[in-house]
Amino acid sequence: MQQSIAGAAEHVSVPENLNAVIYRERMQSYLLEGMRRAQLQGLGRTRLRQAVTDLVYEAQTHFLPDTMFLAYQVDWQTKFQGLFAQYEQDRVDFGQLRSAARHMLAQGYRTSFQLGKTFPGTQQLPDLTAADTGRISIELNAEYGFLDGLLEEARRRHEVTDTPFGLYIANRARLYAEALRSLFYYGQLAQHASTDPVWWVLVELADHCSVCPELAAGSPYTVATLPTVPSRGDTPCLGNCKCFLDFDSKE
Repeated sequence: MQQSIAGAAEHVSVPENLNAVIYRERMQSYLLEGMRRAQLQGLGRTRLRQAVTDLVYEAQTHFLPDTMFLAYQVDWQTKFQGLFAQYEQDRVDFGQLRSAARHMLAQGYRTSFQLGKTFPGTQQLPDLTAADTGRISIELNAEYGFLDGLLEEARRRHEVTDTPFGLYIANRARLYAEALRSLFYYGQLAQHASTDPVWWVLVELADHCSVCPELAAGSPYTVATLPTVPSRGDTPCLGNCKCFLDFDSKE
């Protein structure tokens, strides 16, 4: 069945100007989640394959917050990596790189939160409340220190040791893009009352760290008692987390 998912993702039409490999890779995570929900409904193997097809169609013909975020995440990762390529090619200096990277991270956090707070069927990003901007600021300030470390390593490689960036920056850009997902989930939480139930959901075909199954087993939480969100970095899998939040679990 996982091969069916990979095959379906391979035939997903990629939005214009997005990196096809990254987009399809991330789409597989959403397809895995869709399959998990279909399995919970007791569908047979043929119906499961049809569910994959239906999910791909739904993702590409509706303005779903999850797929809108997916497209944004891929575009953000490509542009963030491009900033460092400009620096490596001496098209910008270190001060310009630092300023642009911090601005891009702030914008990425804000937009990801807004996409999480967006209602299905709409394209307009919602306004942010004072509580929303407070949460974004907390997350952003915690991340700036790590970003400064990345920037200093880039400067050391470029200006001191003359070491090509290679896959180092590409891998780090991917992790920063994954971290945007935590802001997407915080945006989703902001749509709900503090007493609303929320489930931490494992994607069954993914590899998991030791903590995520414990978080899933502790479900349901309330919005107020949920200890963290996927991809925030509070679990051993860090930004590689493939878990989801569900506000309407069928389990």
